[in-house]
Amino acid sequence: MPRAPDTKQKLTPDVSKIMQDDHFSPVVGAIFPELLGGPAGRAEALEASFKNSVCSRDDLAANALAAAFVAHWSPSSQVPALVLNSTWVETGFRVAFAPFPLHATDESLYSFAHDMPGDKYVVLIRAAAVSARFPVVLPPYSISMTANNREWRWNFVDGGYSDNSGASTALAVHRALAEAAGERADIRLILLTSSDPAPDLNPKNVTITGTAFRDTVAPISAIMKVREGLGNQAVARACDRFYRSDDCKKRAGEPNAPLKIVEIPDQTYNLPLGWKLSHTTFEVVRWMLGRPELVSDKICNDLRGSTEAPTDEKIVLSNSCVLKSVIDLLPRGEAGRQ
Repeated sequence: MPRAPDTKQKLTPDVSKIMQDDHFSPVVGAIFPELLGGPAGRAEALEASFKNSVCSRDDLAANALAAAFVAHWSPSSQVPALVLNSTWVETGFRVAFAPFPLHATDESLYSFAHDMPGDKYVVLIRAAAVSARFPVVLPPYSISMTANNREWRWNFVDGGYSDNSGASTALAVHRALAEAAGERADIRLILLTSSDPAPDLNPKNVTITGTAFRDTVAPISAIMKVREGLGNQAVARACDRFYRSDDCKKRAGEPNAPLKIVEIPDQTYNLPLGWKLSHTTFEVVRWMLGRPELVSDKICNDLRGSTEAPTDEKIVLSNSCVLKSVIDLLPRGEAGRQ
């Protein structure tokens, strides 16, 4: 019997347990039938693993994962609309599962439901898994269409290949919402990212260094860094839209800033982020996200006025200030359901 929804139940404990479950072993186990000639089932194994993990803690949520993605949101919904990014292999463009059109807001952004052929009623958990299809580990998500007497096949992989920050799509959605709402709504953008829109080039703080093997290693390093650079560029474009030439991180720390940034410097700790988060990785990420009860208005004001190089502790406090500003904007009843 499905449990009645508890609107006061906190989401953090259940989500934490789901993310720390082992979702990688089922994918590895699905490789062996493929080696023996069976159908590819790695993506399906990943979807089933997450669904089973959710079902063991909330069967109503598991039912929602198995429902059509297009049914998860409507204009009258009180739940957030999900926009799940993927990368179109044949073009490099972003294609997202979204409950509304996207191409009119960004010429390099498409919506599966509105611009692509294929299954318009893909289930929610499959849409989420498509956005995390790392090549080699998982096969691409493929759709096909028949035109000019031949079949055309298109493939889609992890959205992080075109933008691992999500900032490009978020900025397009923000622009569309702001234009539609006008003065009737105050639209805010919050980025949770490890991307750095402006690396510190001060000789006292600079940490960037290159290789002495310029002819051999440098070109390879450039190729590997492009993916990371796309995310940095996307965050930089978001900063430029809101703050122009101002210091983005400082402006984003202001109480009523239209763009907020929650920093996760994962490279500092070499965090292996994926479908299976170790307890240590999970605790480090949770610590870096911060907690609103750690800060006060005075602490946040002092952080904004600081000219010292940011330390890990300051990043945690800064992120805590962002969370506090979000909670201050929420109705009292919503602020308690974290």
